[in-house]
Amino acid sequence: MGNDERVLDVIEENEEALFNNGFSKIIGLRDMHSKAYRKKSKNVIDDEVTQQFIEAVTTVIASMNNPDKINFHFSIMELEAWWLSMYNLFAKINDQLTVSFIENHLGYNLSDIDPEKIFFHPSLEIDKIFQLVESSYKKHFSDVESLTSKIDSSDISDATTNNRCSCFRKFCDELTLSDEQT
Repeated sequence: MGNDERVLDVIEENEEALFNNGFSKIIGLRDMHSKAYRKKSKNVIDDEVTQQFIEAVTTVIASMNNPDKINFHFSIMELEAWWLSMYNLFAKINDQLTVSFIENHLGYNLSDIDPEKIFFHPSLEIDKIFQLVESSYKKHFSDVESLTSKIDSSDISDATTNNRCSCFRKFCDELTLSDEQT
C-alpha cells in the first residue's frame, strides 16, 4: 500500500471485485504504529489504544458485504517486531550479530523478550542492530528483501514459541488455515 492507514480502505474498496474474481477470503495486515496511534498513545505501547484500533477495524469489517470472509491483522507495533523475535535471523545477515553480541551492545536478549511488548518503534531497533556492524536499516525495499530472504521455518518457530509475538502467531495461523477450516 505504501501507507498502513489505507489497508482497510483498499480492502473495503475492492471487496466485491476480489470475491467476484474468485477469492475465497481476504487477509489484511498493517502496522499498528502510525501517526494516529502516536497521537493517542504519547509514543508508548498502550493496550487500551491498541484495542481501540482493533475494535474500529472490526466495526468497519462487520459493515462490509462479506465480513465472515475478511480477516484483519495488526503487527504490534511494526512488522519489524516479528523479525526481532526471530533472534537468529540477524546472524544470518552478518555472523557477528548473534544474540549475545546484540545483548552485550544494546542491553537486551532477543531470545528472552517479546518485541511486540517492548519496542514502540521496532524498525529503529533493527537499525541499531545493523549499526553495530556499520550497516543500516531504513525500511527500503532492499532492506526488507534482505531480511525476509533469510527467514526459514526455524525463525518462525523462534518467533512464536514461549508466548512470544502473539499477533505474528495469529497471522501465521491464519495463513495456514485451509478454506475448509475457516
